[in-house]
Amino acid sequence: RLLPKIGFQPYGTLEYYARVIRPFRQYRQRPRPSPLREVARLGRNTIWSMSPFRTPGGEWSAVRLERAGAWLDEIVSAYTAQTFCVGRRSSASVNYLLDCPAATGSLYSVACHGATRGYFILNEIHGQTRIVDIFLNSEKAADWEAACRLALKSSASLASTCEVVAATSLPWLAGIFRRCGLRRCNDRPIMLYDPRQLLTNAPPLQIQMVDSDAFYMHDLSYPFLT
Repeated sequence: RLLPKIGFQPYGTLEYYARVIRPFRQYRQRPRPSPLREVARLGRNTIWSMSPFRTPGGEWSAVRLERAGAWLDEIVSAYTAQTFCVGRRSSASVNYLLDCPAATGSLYSVACHGATRGYFILNEIHGQTRIVDIFLNSEKAADWEAACRLALKSSASLASTCEVVAATSLPWLAGIFRRCGLRRCNDRPIMLYDPRQLLTNAPPLQIQMVDSDAFYMHDLSYPFLT
């Protein structure tokens, strides 16, 4: 109620998507104030976890790296999307995020036919693995779907993962999440402060978890979205 009074305007919705990977481990890690309800949730999540898990074609691959370097700066500086706006990225900013003490971050480079096309960052927090950032030098939906499937596969392969979570403000990317087997679990309104109208004719902003404190905030009393 306060934000519009100081100049903020509605700017779409940040949609949160999740997929259950290890339902029984998730059940054991979740607080159980209502045992019967949690048993029912375990049954539902077990069914959800059994949905098909498709991986991208063999031409796509992801490699885990310890740190970002000059390769990342070259990719992000050489490409500008025309249909959406991406927040500024650099190897320094990515390494800063990886050093966050509140979550275990990991960086993966994404390649197609051996050529590096982008990267994604995962954060592990108490059984929930978050795909907090994806960058790809492409606007093709098929390429983004391949990158998202790589991120999902890499998240699921981590031993601590009970649930995978991702978020986006772009409807077409939300559609890709759904095709990858993630379910919409939550959403939050986006409020924009732009008194100089710099974004009036600009493409829509691509907002992800990394663009706010959503990439590391965690509530132990409600640790999962599913």
